[in-house]
Amino acid sequence: MDPDAGRHTRPRPPLATAGPGGPGGGDRPAARTYVAASRLHGRGVFAAEPIPAGEVVERCPVLRVPAAQRRHIDATIVDEYYFEWDGDAGIALGHGSLYNHSDTPSAEYLKDTSADVLTVLALTDIAAAEEITFHYSGPEALRTPPL
Repeated sequence: MDPDAGRHTRPRPPLATAGPGGPGGGDRPAARTYVAASRLHGRGVFAAEPIPAGEVVERCPVLRVPAAQRRHIDATIVDEYYFEWDGDAGIALGHGSLYNHSDTPSAEYLKDTSADVLTVLALTDIAAAEEITFHYSGPEALRTPPL
């Protein structure tokens, strides 16, 4: 008997990968980003190559933690790294939960809670070795004029 049978009720779309055949043609995640020490806070996510505005930086599968279990992770350091995910907690895998906040971000995140995927998009041209940031309140915060 498959121990994972029935655990996921929705089919999951494949995530983009890169290999000898380019995007979608290999078996390892695309390496557009890396994690390193940040001047902003602890560690951050940096561009491994130039990333033009409008391009996908990273697609991150999300581990959904049911609302009833959130209190367990709220008592740990993981509390600082998860996203609000339709009442549940969403831990973005890949580098998704390691991006730092900025009021003038170079990227934004888009949540697909039905597929449990977080997509990071470049808002500006991002230079190689530049730290990639987004606004923790999400894309809506950037479009809402201050009071």
